[in-house]
Amino acid sequence: MGDPCTRRAPPASPPGAGLYLERAQAFEMAWTHDLHVLYRTRARADAVWHPNGPGACRAHQTLVRVRTCGAVRSALLGHKRLFRPRYSVPWPPPVLESVVAWAYTGAAPPVQALASALGCSEADAHACVAAEPAQDWRAYVAAHPQGAPSDDAWHEALVSVRWPGMHDAPWRTLPRAAQHHVVSLLYAGGLAPTPCAVPALLACADMLYAHAWPQAAQLLGAAAWAQASPHQAHDVMAHAVAWSDEPLQAALLAWMSTSEAGTAVLPAVPHALYAALGAQLLDASASTRLAFIEAMHAAGGVPPAMHAMAASAFPAMLGTPRGQTLLARAHPLVDVLVSILLTTMHAESAPGLYAMLVGDVMLADDRPLPPGRAWDVLEQARRAIVQYLQHHWVEARAAHAFDALPGWCLKELAAELDVDAQVLRVGPAPAAAAAPASDESSVRGVTSAGLAQTRAPEQRGPASLYAAVLNKSAARTARS
Repeated sequence: MGDPCTRRAPPASPPGAGLYLERAQAFEMAWTHDLHVLYRTRARADAVWHPNGPGACRAHQTLVRVRTCGAVRSALLGHKRLFRPRYSVPWPPPVLESVVAWAYTGAAPPVQALASALGCSEADAHACVAAEPAQDWRAYVAAHPQGAPSDDAWHEALVSVRWPGMHDAPWRTLPRAAQHHVVSLLYAGGLAPTPCAVPALLACADMLYAHAWPQAAQLLGAAAWAQASPHQAHDVMAHAVAWSDEPLQAALLAWMSTSEAGTAVLPAVPHALYAALGAQLLDASASTRLAFIEAMHAAGGVPPAMHAMAASAFPAMLGTPRGQTLLARAHPLVDVLVSILLTTMHAESAPGLYAMLVGDVMLADDRPLPPGRAWDVLEQARRAIVQYLQHHWVEARAAHAFDALPGWCLKELAAELDVDAQVLRVGPAPAAAAAPASDESSVRGVTSAGLAQTRAPEQRGPASLYAAVLNKSAARTARS
């Protein structure tokens, strides 16, 4: 039959774009926060302007060179070829401070006061401070894909605030495109537009995760997931970063549960997340659920975390074409599913389990009766439920577990338990159970004495499996 984990192709492309955009926005907000931190702690800046005494205003030269242009740049840095900072700027201190704050944080300076200090129009002054920080830093990263020298004061300031572990990280050993992403994450607060293959993104994410920059690692993991093709999904899940972020975990598990082909990447899921995967599969189709149960059974067994999911769709799974094949072959997985069904049984659920097992599986109207050995397995399960109720029917009655049963089921359980049907039911009978029930829907009829050929078809009590088939066929004919 083959291993279900390997015989199917992965489902459609992962829907990771939304998660990546969410992560990118959060990362840029963190970068903006770090720029505010650098502005508040700029005492160690490598350039000083003191219009009215030393130390009045401080800012890094690299920052001013990247962020300023036009008259503002000339006023702060002097001759455009020498780029020497002017240690005396003939501006009012509040204006100079507002320009420095804008260079760090992007907060707009008072344009009118700046135009007065520059001796230009307000339009020209506004043009000098119109760019956003991210815009200027992306341009800088594009021009310096390998980053600034390690002894650059601005570089050191960024590293100290954003990624202290950078000096110990082997990021220079990554592919060139991944290195460019690292520089962009540090300087510009986002990924570079440089194309980068999914394996390189994942290698970079693992490196960042291992060297104490989890936020950047999670962003790269989301980017890899958004970019991955269906056949690369297993590669994404094989990396630690894929399971280090709960939203990404949820996205991975939700994608897996969309089709039977999700079993192809099941081996990559940590066992600790099987409960979360089972919760996702509660909304999946019966065929998808059965595919996952079958894959886990083939891989060594269905974990307890999946039992609730398997039990909740027991009849629907056996009603699928694959389920019918398993029943016809009396596959060992049928025994496993029945065992899971019984292990989840309790006093409140047992009557409903009986109705489901008999009415929706053993004597379902839309499918043939299960063949020999499969019938025996299901009949043993039916008897197990009856034996359980013989000891716990009082608890089940107290929980109103018999009230919603169809008439035929209540009648049959009352006979099995040797209790009056009206005693079992506490509340009023449901509308669906008001009509008299025939033995045609009853497994108890299979073991009753004789086939009464003289009675109407819907009243016959079959004495054997063959008689049950005749009885069901005759009842259908009489109703048509």
